[in-house]
Amino acid sequence: MKPYMIAVQSSNVSAVNEALNQIYVEEEDYERLRESIDLHDNFDQIGLAQKVRSIILLFLIIDETLIL
Repeated sequence: MKPYMIAVQSSNVSAVNEALNQIYVEEEDYERLRESIDLHDNFDQIGLAQKVRSIILLFLIIDETLIL
């Protein structure tokens, strides 16, 4: 499914962009995520920002507990 979505992402369809962005977040492939959001602007930007923010906060909490 992912290869198909990558192939059709040039159509800039919101559902495809959001699905791929979610995959990139789950795979922690932030280079592809950056490329996706730079080239395809039809997606829920606030929703993606909230997901990424949550992940960053989680990493900070984990990092802080490892330091203590």
